[in-house]
Amino acid sequence: MGLRNSPAVSSNATRTLVCVDRFEDFEISGRLYNLYVKETIKFFSILDMAEKMESLFNTLSFPQSSVNFRSFQGKKEKPRSLPMDKEMRHCMDNIVFQEEQGEKSTFIVQVQFRQNATWQGTITWTEEKKTQHFRSTLELIKLMNDALSDENEERLVGWETTAQ
Repeated sequence: MGLRNSPAVSSNATRTLVCVDRFEDFEISGRLYNLYVKETIKFFSILDMAEKMESLFNTLSFPQSSVNFRSFQGKKEKPRSLPMDKEMRHCMDNIVFQEEQGEKSTFIVQVQFRQNATWQGTITWTEEKKTQHFRSTLELIKLMNDALSDENEERLVGWETTAQ
C-alpha cells in the first residue's frame, strides 16, 4: 500500500494505553485505548493483546512492517484488522490517557518500528512514572510482567531505577 492511498497518520498513532485489569498465573487481561479507535478494545491474554495491537498497526499502516504476513494455508491471506472509519482521524481525546486506569496497572506503549518480525518502542509504567525502551515484543512482555509481579519475585529484565 503506497502513501498516496493511505490517510495521513500522526506519529503518535501507535500510542496505546494498556489497562491491565487482571494478572493471574503470569497471564493478563484488560483494555486497550488508542486515539484512532472509537471503542475500547478488550483483550483476554497477552497473545490476544499483541494480536489486537498488531491488527491496529496493520489497519493504520503505521508503523510499516518490514516483513510480509505469511501463513501455512495455501491461499494468500490478509492480516486481520480492526474495523475503522474510512477517514482515519482522532476518535478520542488525549484525556483518555489521564482518566483511564487498569485495576492492576496501566502502561502507555508506543511502538515506533516493526522490524525483524517484532516491535521496537517505549513503554511507560504510569503508576511508577518510569519509561523504558524495548527492542522486541518479548522484552515488552517481560517488562510488563516485571511491573505486575511481586517485589519478592525474581525480575526477568528489570526497569531502570530512575524515571525518564
